[in-house]
Amino acid sequence: TGGTFTFNPVPTDGAIIDPADGTVTNGTSGATYTVEYTTIGTSCPQTSAVTFTVEITDDASFTMTPTCDGATATIDGTTGGSFAFNPMPVDGAMIDPLDGTVIGGISGTSYTVEYTTDGTCPSSSTETFTVITTDDSTFTMTATCDGGTAIVTGVTGGSFALNPDPGDGSVIDPATGTVTGGISGATYTVEYTTNGVCPSSSTEIFTVIPTDDATFTMTATCDGGTATVTGTTGGSFAFNPLPGDGAVINATTGTITSGTSGATYTVEYTTNGTCPSSSTQDVTVLITDDASFTLTATCDGGTATITGDLGGTFTFANPQPTDGATIDPATGEVTGGTPSATYNIIYTTAGVCPSSTTLVLNVLPIDNAGFTMTPTCDGA
Repeated sequence: TGGTFTFNPVPTDGAIIDPADGTVTNGTSGATYTVEYTTIGTSCPQTSAVTFTVEITDDASFTMTPTCDGATATIDGTTGGSFAFNPMPVDGAMIDPLDGTVIGGISGTSYTVEYTTDGTCPSSSTETFTVITTDDSTFTMTATCDGGTAIVTGVTGGSFALNPDPGDGSVIDPATGTVTGGISGATYTVEYTTNGVCPSSSTEIFTVIPTDDATFTMTATCDGGTATVTGTTGGSFAFNPLPGDGAVINATTGTITSGTSGATYTVEYTTNGTCPSSSTQDVTVLITDDASFTLTATCDGGTATITGDLGGTFTFANPQPTDGATIDPATGEVTGGTPSATYNIIYTTAGVCPSSTTLVLNVLPIDNAGFTMTPTCDGA
């Protein structure tokens, strides 16, 4: 003992030898070196050489293949090592220490994985990967009068579906997301699913715009009818079909005037909202009373016979007589009239739709009873 160690030849790769104990450090994996040991005896020093090969350091190379929620590892070097995050994420991502599979990662996030071999000469290496970005499946729905339309604000090219299926006859275009055949005021849920490498789905709820309520009623009058809107106000009225008898309708109020007694008209009301609708109602004009009557002259007036609707009132037409003639308002009998005089008689009914008729009464003339006496020899 006590000699000195040296390289022979001296390597150029940075390897170092301790001259006292011969320990070689910083050698290259798999490289061969020759070490020479020389004793220090004063009488007979001696030198010997030993050649050795540095043990091969494990190959810790590996690759990471990103997935939609992490990545998978492929060992390119020495198998049997272990995987770990370095640094450790705090977002819930997990790694399998045996095969390096990462799950629970966040879309678009980068992670660093370290692989360490467990051989005689272990080594470590790291790989950084970024989780594949999950498709953005955001979209919006705009309600229409019978469904809705979709606008994709994320990744286009996916497909739409009603989820759950409403079962009411509404349909959706899987390519555009347009819903048709929906029920007024009904609510639907639409699901949009992308078709990329990392697809995703999202849902939107919308309510079909309520269709206007075009209900209304018609109340018959003596020359037409009046309308009352029971649904959405602000619409317009019209005849449908258009009558040819001169009846007219107010487009704003629906009031019918100049209609024919007893005639039936069909009125259509159309709203003017975002989702308009129309409906029709029939109205039959009230029948006007029949004021017909006859007059039978008497010696001081006359009598009336009603041939139309009973219960009306009789009056003298203007100008009123000034000769003392009177008329019974209930029966129409005229008394106290002047023989051969002429009177105008009005009969007015008392029904919902009254009417009046005027007739002329000519009082019967009184017979002329005048005579003369011519005397004779025994009388006249």
